[in-house]
Amino acid sequence: MIASASPVRDRLRFETTSDLAALREDWSRLAARSDNVFATYEWLATWWEHFGRRRPLLLTTVHDDGRLVAILPLYVATTRPARVLRFLGHGATDQLGPICDAADRDLARRALAALVAEQLHRRGLVIADELPASDEPLPGSRLLARSPTRVVPLARTGTTGEAWLAGRSPKLRAQLARDGRRLAEAGTVTHRTTTDPAGVGSDLDLLVDLHRRRWDPAGGSRSFVGREAFHHDVARQLLDRGWLRLRFLEVDGEAVAGAYSFRFGDVESNYQSGRDPRWDRCSVGLLLHRHAIDACADEGVAEYRFLRGDEDYKRRLANEVVEQESVAWARGLLGTATCTAVAHLPRLTRTQARWVPASLAWGTGGTPRWGAP
Repeated sequence: MIASASPVRDRLRFETTSDLAALREDWSRLAARSDNVFATYEWLATWWEHFGRRRPLLLTTVHDDGRLVAILPLYVATTRPARVLRFLGHGATDQLGPICDAADRDLARRALAALVAEQLHRRGLVIADELPASDEPLPGSRLLARSPTRVVPLARTGTTGEAWLAGRSPKLRAQLARDGRRLAEAGTVTHRTTTDPAGVGSDLDLLVDLHRRRWDPAGGSRSFVGREAFHHDVARQLLDRGWLRLRFLEVDGEAVAGAYSFRFGDVESNYQSGRDPRWDRCSVGLLLHRHAIDACADEGVAEYRFLRGDEDYKRRLANEVVEQESVAWARGLLGTATCTAVAHLPRLTRTQARWVPASLAWGTGGTPRWGAP
């Protein structure tokens, strides 16, 4: 237990363990109230299995007047050049942070700052990227970046698919109508969502292939490189839970676009997409997102999230923005120097970023080098 004179620490009780499995029941209960599929035990325990590499875990539960309000899933990512703490899931995960009820996020943030102050009592660095942004700065932290997440609000505002489309630009509406007709003239158009556990592996491979076809002409993408096994494992688990939405747009039975998304609670989150460039004249990527948004509206989903990245198509389709932030805490000469260095990582070129050790990488995109701790 952590003891301190801080008002937050006086109010809260902290307990730290390295036993991930022992927290599963409480973890799942908190994650179910978080509206964030990436907070689930299934996602983060699978990430740990693939990328943890036996590093030390610092899983801290936070209690307020006897009530469990949060789990802070931290681990020691590296000890060189300084001791660095990270959240489980970084790199492959689009929203990190405390595992908690969405209503308790502010309290969980303050608990995180209090825990960090204890863990950095001598020297070191904590990198907390992809946190839900707040107007209240995290005490003692350095803001590394803020980034937008584009969202289509649906059920909570009573928006139908038709009402959402009516609110988009005339140019986008005309493009979707024109390209929809053009696609229909090319063959029989169908939409398919993966439901068969026996086919989820081959469908995920198909999505990855479409993603690579989309990005190869632009210099390639490393979004799945080194993470294929992780995604195969986690996709099977999410399908079993009813959370996977692996969607395809097909013409005459051939997939021309795909979307790898997750339905958790009343939110659908689009994680990655892909398309066959031969069908770009029909805007098959936009058409597939339109279909997904329509389906979400029909099924009473509260919002369709595009997750990190601010590509043009997201700005065209979405009509709401929420922000995420990346922050760091540093102490000691090595911790401060390391923090200064990592603050500049998003400025690296794509080639340079691929050589950044994953223990330090944030905001670089792609898959960095997974070095030893």
